[in-house]
Amino acid sequence: MRDTDYQQTLEPRLFYLYSQYEDQSDIPVFDSSELTFAFNQLFRDDRFSGKDRVGDTNQVTLALSSRIYDDRGRELARASLGQIQYLRDRKVTLFKVPGQAELRSGSAVAGEFSYRVADNWRAGAYMEWDTRDNSVQVGNFQFQYQSDVDHIVNFGYRYRDDTAHLSSPSLSRTINQIDISGIWP
Repeated sequence: MRDTDYQQTLEPRLFYLYSQYEDQSDIPVFDSSELTFAFNQLFRDDRFSGKDRVGDTNQVTLALSSRIYDDRGRELARASLGQIQYLRDRKVTLFKVPGQAELRSGSAVAGEFSYRVADNWRAGAYMEWDTRDNSVQVGNFQFQYQSDVDHIVNFGYRYRDDTAHLSSPSLSRTINQIDISGIWP
């Protein structure tokens, strides 16, 4: 291994969001939907897409990231972990009654990891841990080779378990997917 200087960062993040409740039940839902939860969702100012609904909330997000850079300033590795703590239940919904998500006191713990294996190889992972039932809700892993802009190969695996959010325990919403893609003219 060559003699290289590395720099590591430690980046705590604290994000507070308050949005007052306003009754929107008389407004039809045209294009709003709930955003898919992910690490970057921890820092958004609304849980809905579209303009038909504005979510009410009183929440605090705590997150921590760490990065490692080489002596040329290139990011070699990154790890992040965070969770939203809700200080009250959310009342605004897409449907007439609140679902399980609006009544939870905290979001899943979201974590992501990225590592440059070599100059042309990257590996990454993302995971959501449900603290209520101590299970992995979402996980994905990906590997990428990119020698230049015209030569890219990706391999990924995705897992999602939405079974806990269904009203019928006999239904399964578990998804396992493998993804292989690339460009090589």
